[in-house]
Amino acid sequence: MGLDRAMLRRIQIALIASLPLRGAFAEPSYASHSDWRNIVHSGDEALRSKRFDKAIEQYQKAVEEAQAVKAEDSLLARSYTYLARAYKDKRDFNKAEDYYRKALALRKSELGENAESTLRNLEDLAYCLWSQRKYREVEAVLKEELDIKNKTGQTDIERPLEMLARIKREQHLYEDANQYLTRLLAIRKKDLGVEHNETAEIYEQMARNYREQGKLDEAAERFKSALSLRRKLHGNTNLELTDDLDSLADLYMRQMKYGDAEPLYKESLEIRRKNLPEDNVDCLRGMQRLSRCYEHMDRIDEAKNLVEKEISLLEGSLGSSHIDVVSALNRLAHLQVNDEQYTEALKTAFKALEMRRAICSDKDPSLSHDVRWIASLYTKEGKYQEALDLLTRQEKLVKQLLTKNSPEYLRLLEDRLNVLRRMDNKDEAAKLEDEIKGLKKNG
Repeated sequence: MGLDRAMLRRIQIALIASLPLRGAFAEPSYASHSDWRNIVHSGDEALRSKRFDKAIEQYQKAVEEAQAVKAEDSLLARSYTYLARAYKDKRDFNKAEDYYRKALALRKSELGENAESTLRNLEDLAYCLWSQRKYREVEAVLKEELDIKNKTGQTDIERPLEMLARIKREQHLYEDANQYLTRLLAIRKKDLGVEHNETAEIYEQMARNYREQGKLDEAAERFKSALSLRRKLHGNTNLELTDDLDSLADLYMRQMKYGDAEPLYKESLEIRRKNLPEDNVDCLRGMQRLSRCYEHMDRIDEAKNLVEKEISLLEGSLGSSHIDVVSALNRLAHLQVNDEQYTEALKTAFKALEMRRAICSDKDPSLSHDVRWIASLYTKEGKYQEALDLLTRQEKLVKQLLTKNSPEYLRLLEDRLNVLRRMDNKDEAAKLEDEIKGLKKNG
């Protein structure tokens, strides 16, 4: 049977009478909530437009407005959180941390440490501490979050595990990092399945940690696991495979297993060529890796062919006066030296030097490295005067730019001394040797 109108009216009056008072008049609490929301909305708009001081001013008002209002999730704690976020975006991490801690203390006292809002606050504080690289403190906060979730039977612990692994990696504690990654891997396999991209990513992270420890065999096994997963998920021609192929090949290069590295580099390059323009930077880097592999295998002709192809592609896309062309020319010159083609190497290296002078100007002291190397090639060819002329010119330039006893200037003098000795020019060599000794003594 329904309620009559008189009874409904009496219930409405009773409800209104039970509402808390603000000042001299009865006022429902949602009016204050509305004011608080408007203030927060204004702060949010300011924060989105990166007007940090305005946002902070509004969130401070929200704190004041929240003082007299209570709710299931304290408006005051939420106001502190908004204020902390504004300071964090402003990169004032100390103040951000202070307000995150205030919000956390309130939530623990009002809602308990197991509440969802408390856990969110712990996560916010962890990110703030992370931004300051306060590793010990952020680790304590993340472990507290994990403990709460374990006690309450919550299974969403991936994010704190990921952060703990990153913290340990940044501190070069790779074994500890892999312990957290092992836990994370088990969760990923259970929740997402064995064959999933995010599972492959964990294998890659573990591989990098083993690599940094020098545990190359363990690293190779993890990269193989990641690569096998990628093949199942994406097929054999997807760009997703290339990073794992290159990483595994790089490990084999460090172990001098060049025969194992070569097919991986070739496959990676072929995938890139199928999916990208040949002059794309990733294709060019793939050519460089394979070329270095061929060089270590003493397959110099194949290495040179790749570098020559790279130079042609670079000149076509960047022009003939680009620093990347210079670098490729220098690599070709070194390969020509390895092949005992000294005359060709000199032409290539000198071309690179002249291009670099045009790009950087003679006033770049770093040109000395190239000058000294070309001078050594002239010396090997018995072209002593050409070597002396090159070194003397660079000495004058470096002397103007740097001090007389700078390491770069002294290296140039020592190289000229070696040329004079090869020429059996004893008088000039003796004078120069005394000059070098004096400069080193004064320096």
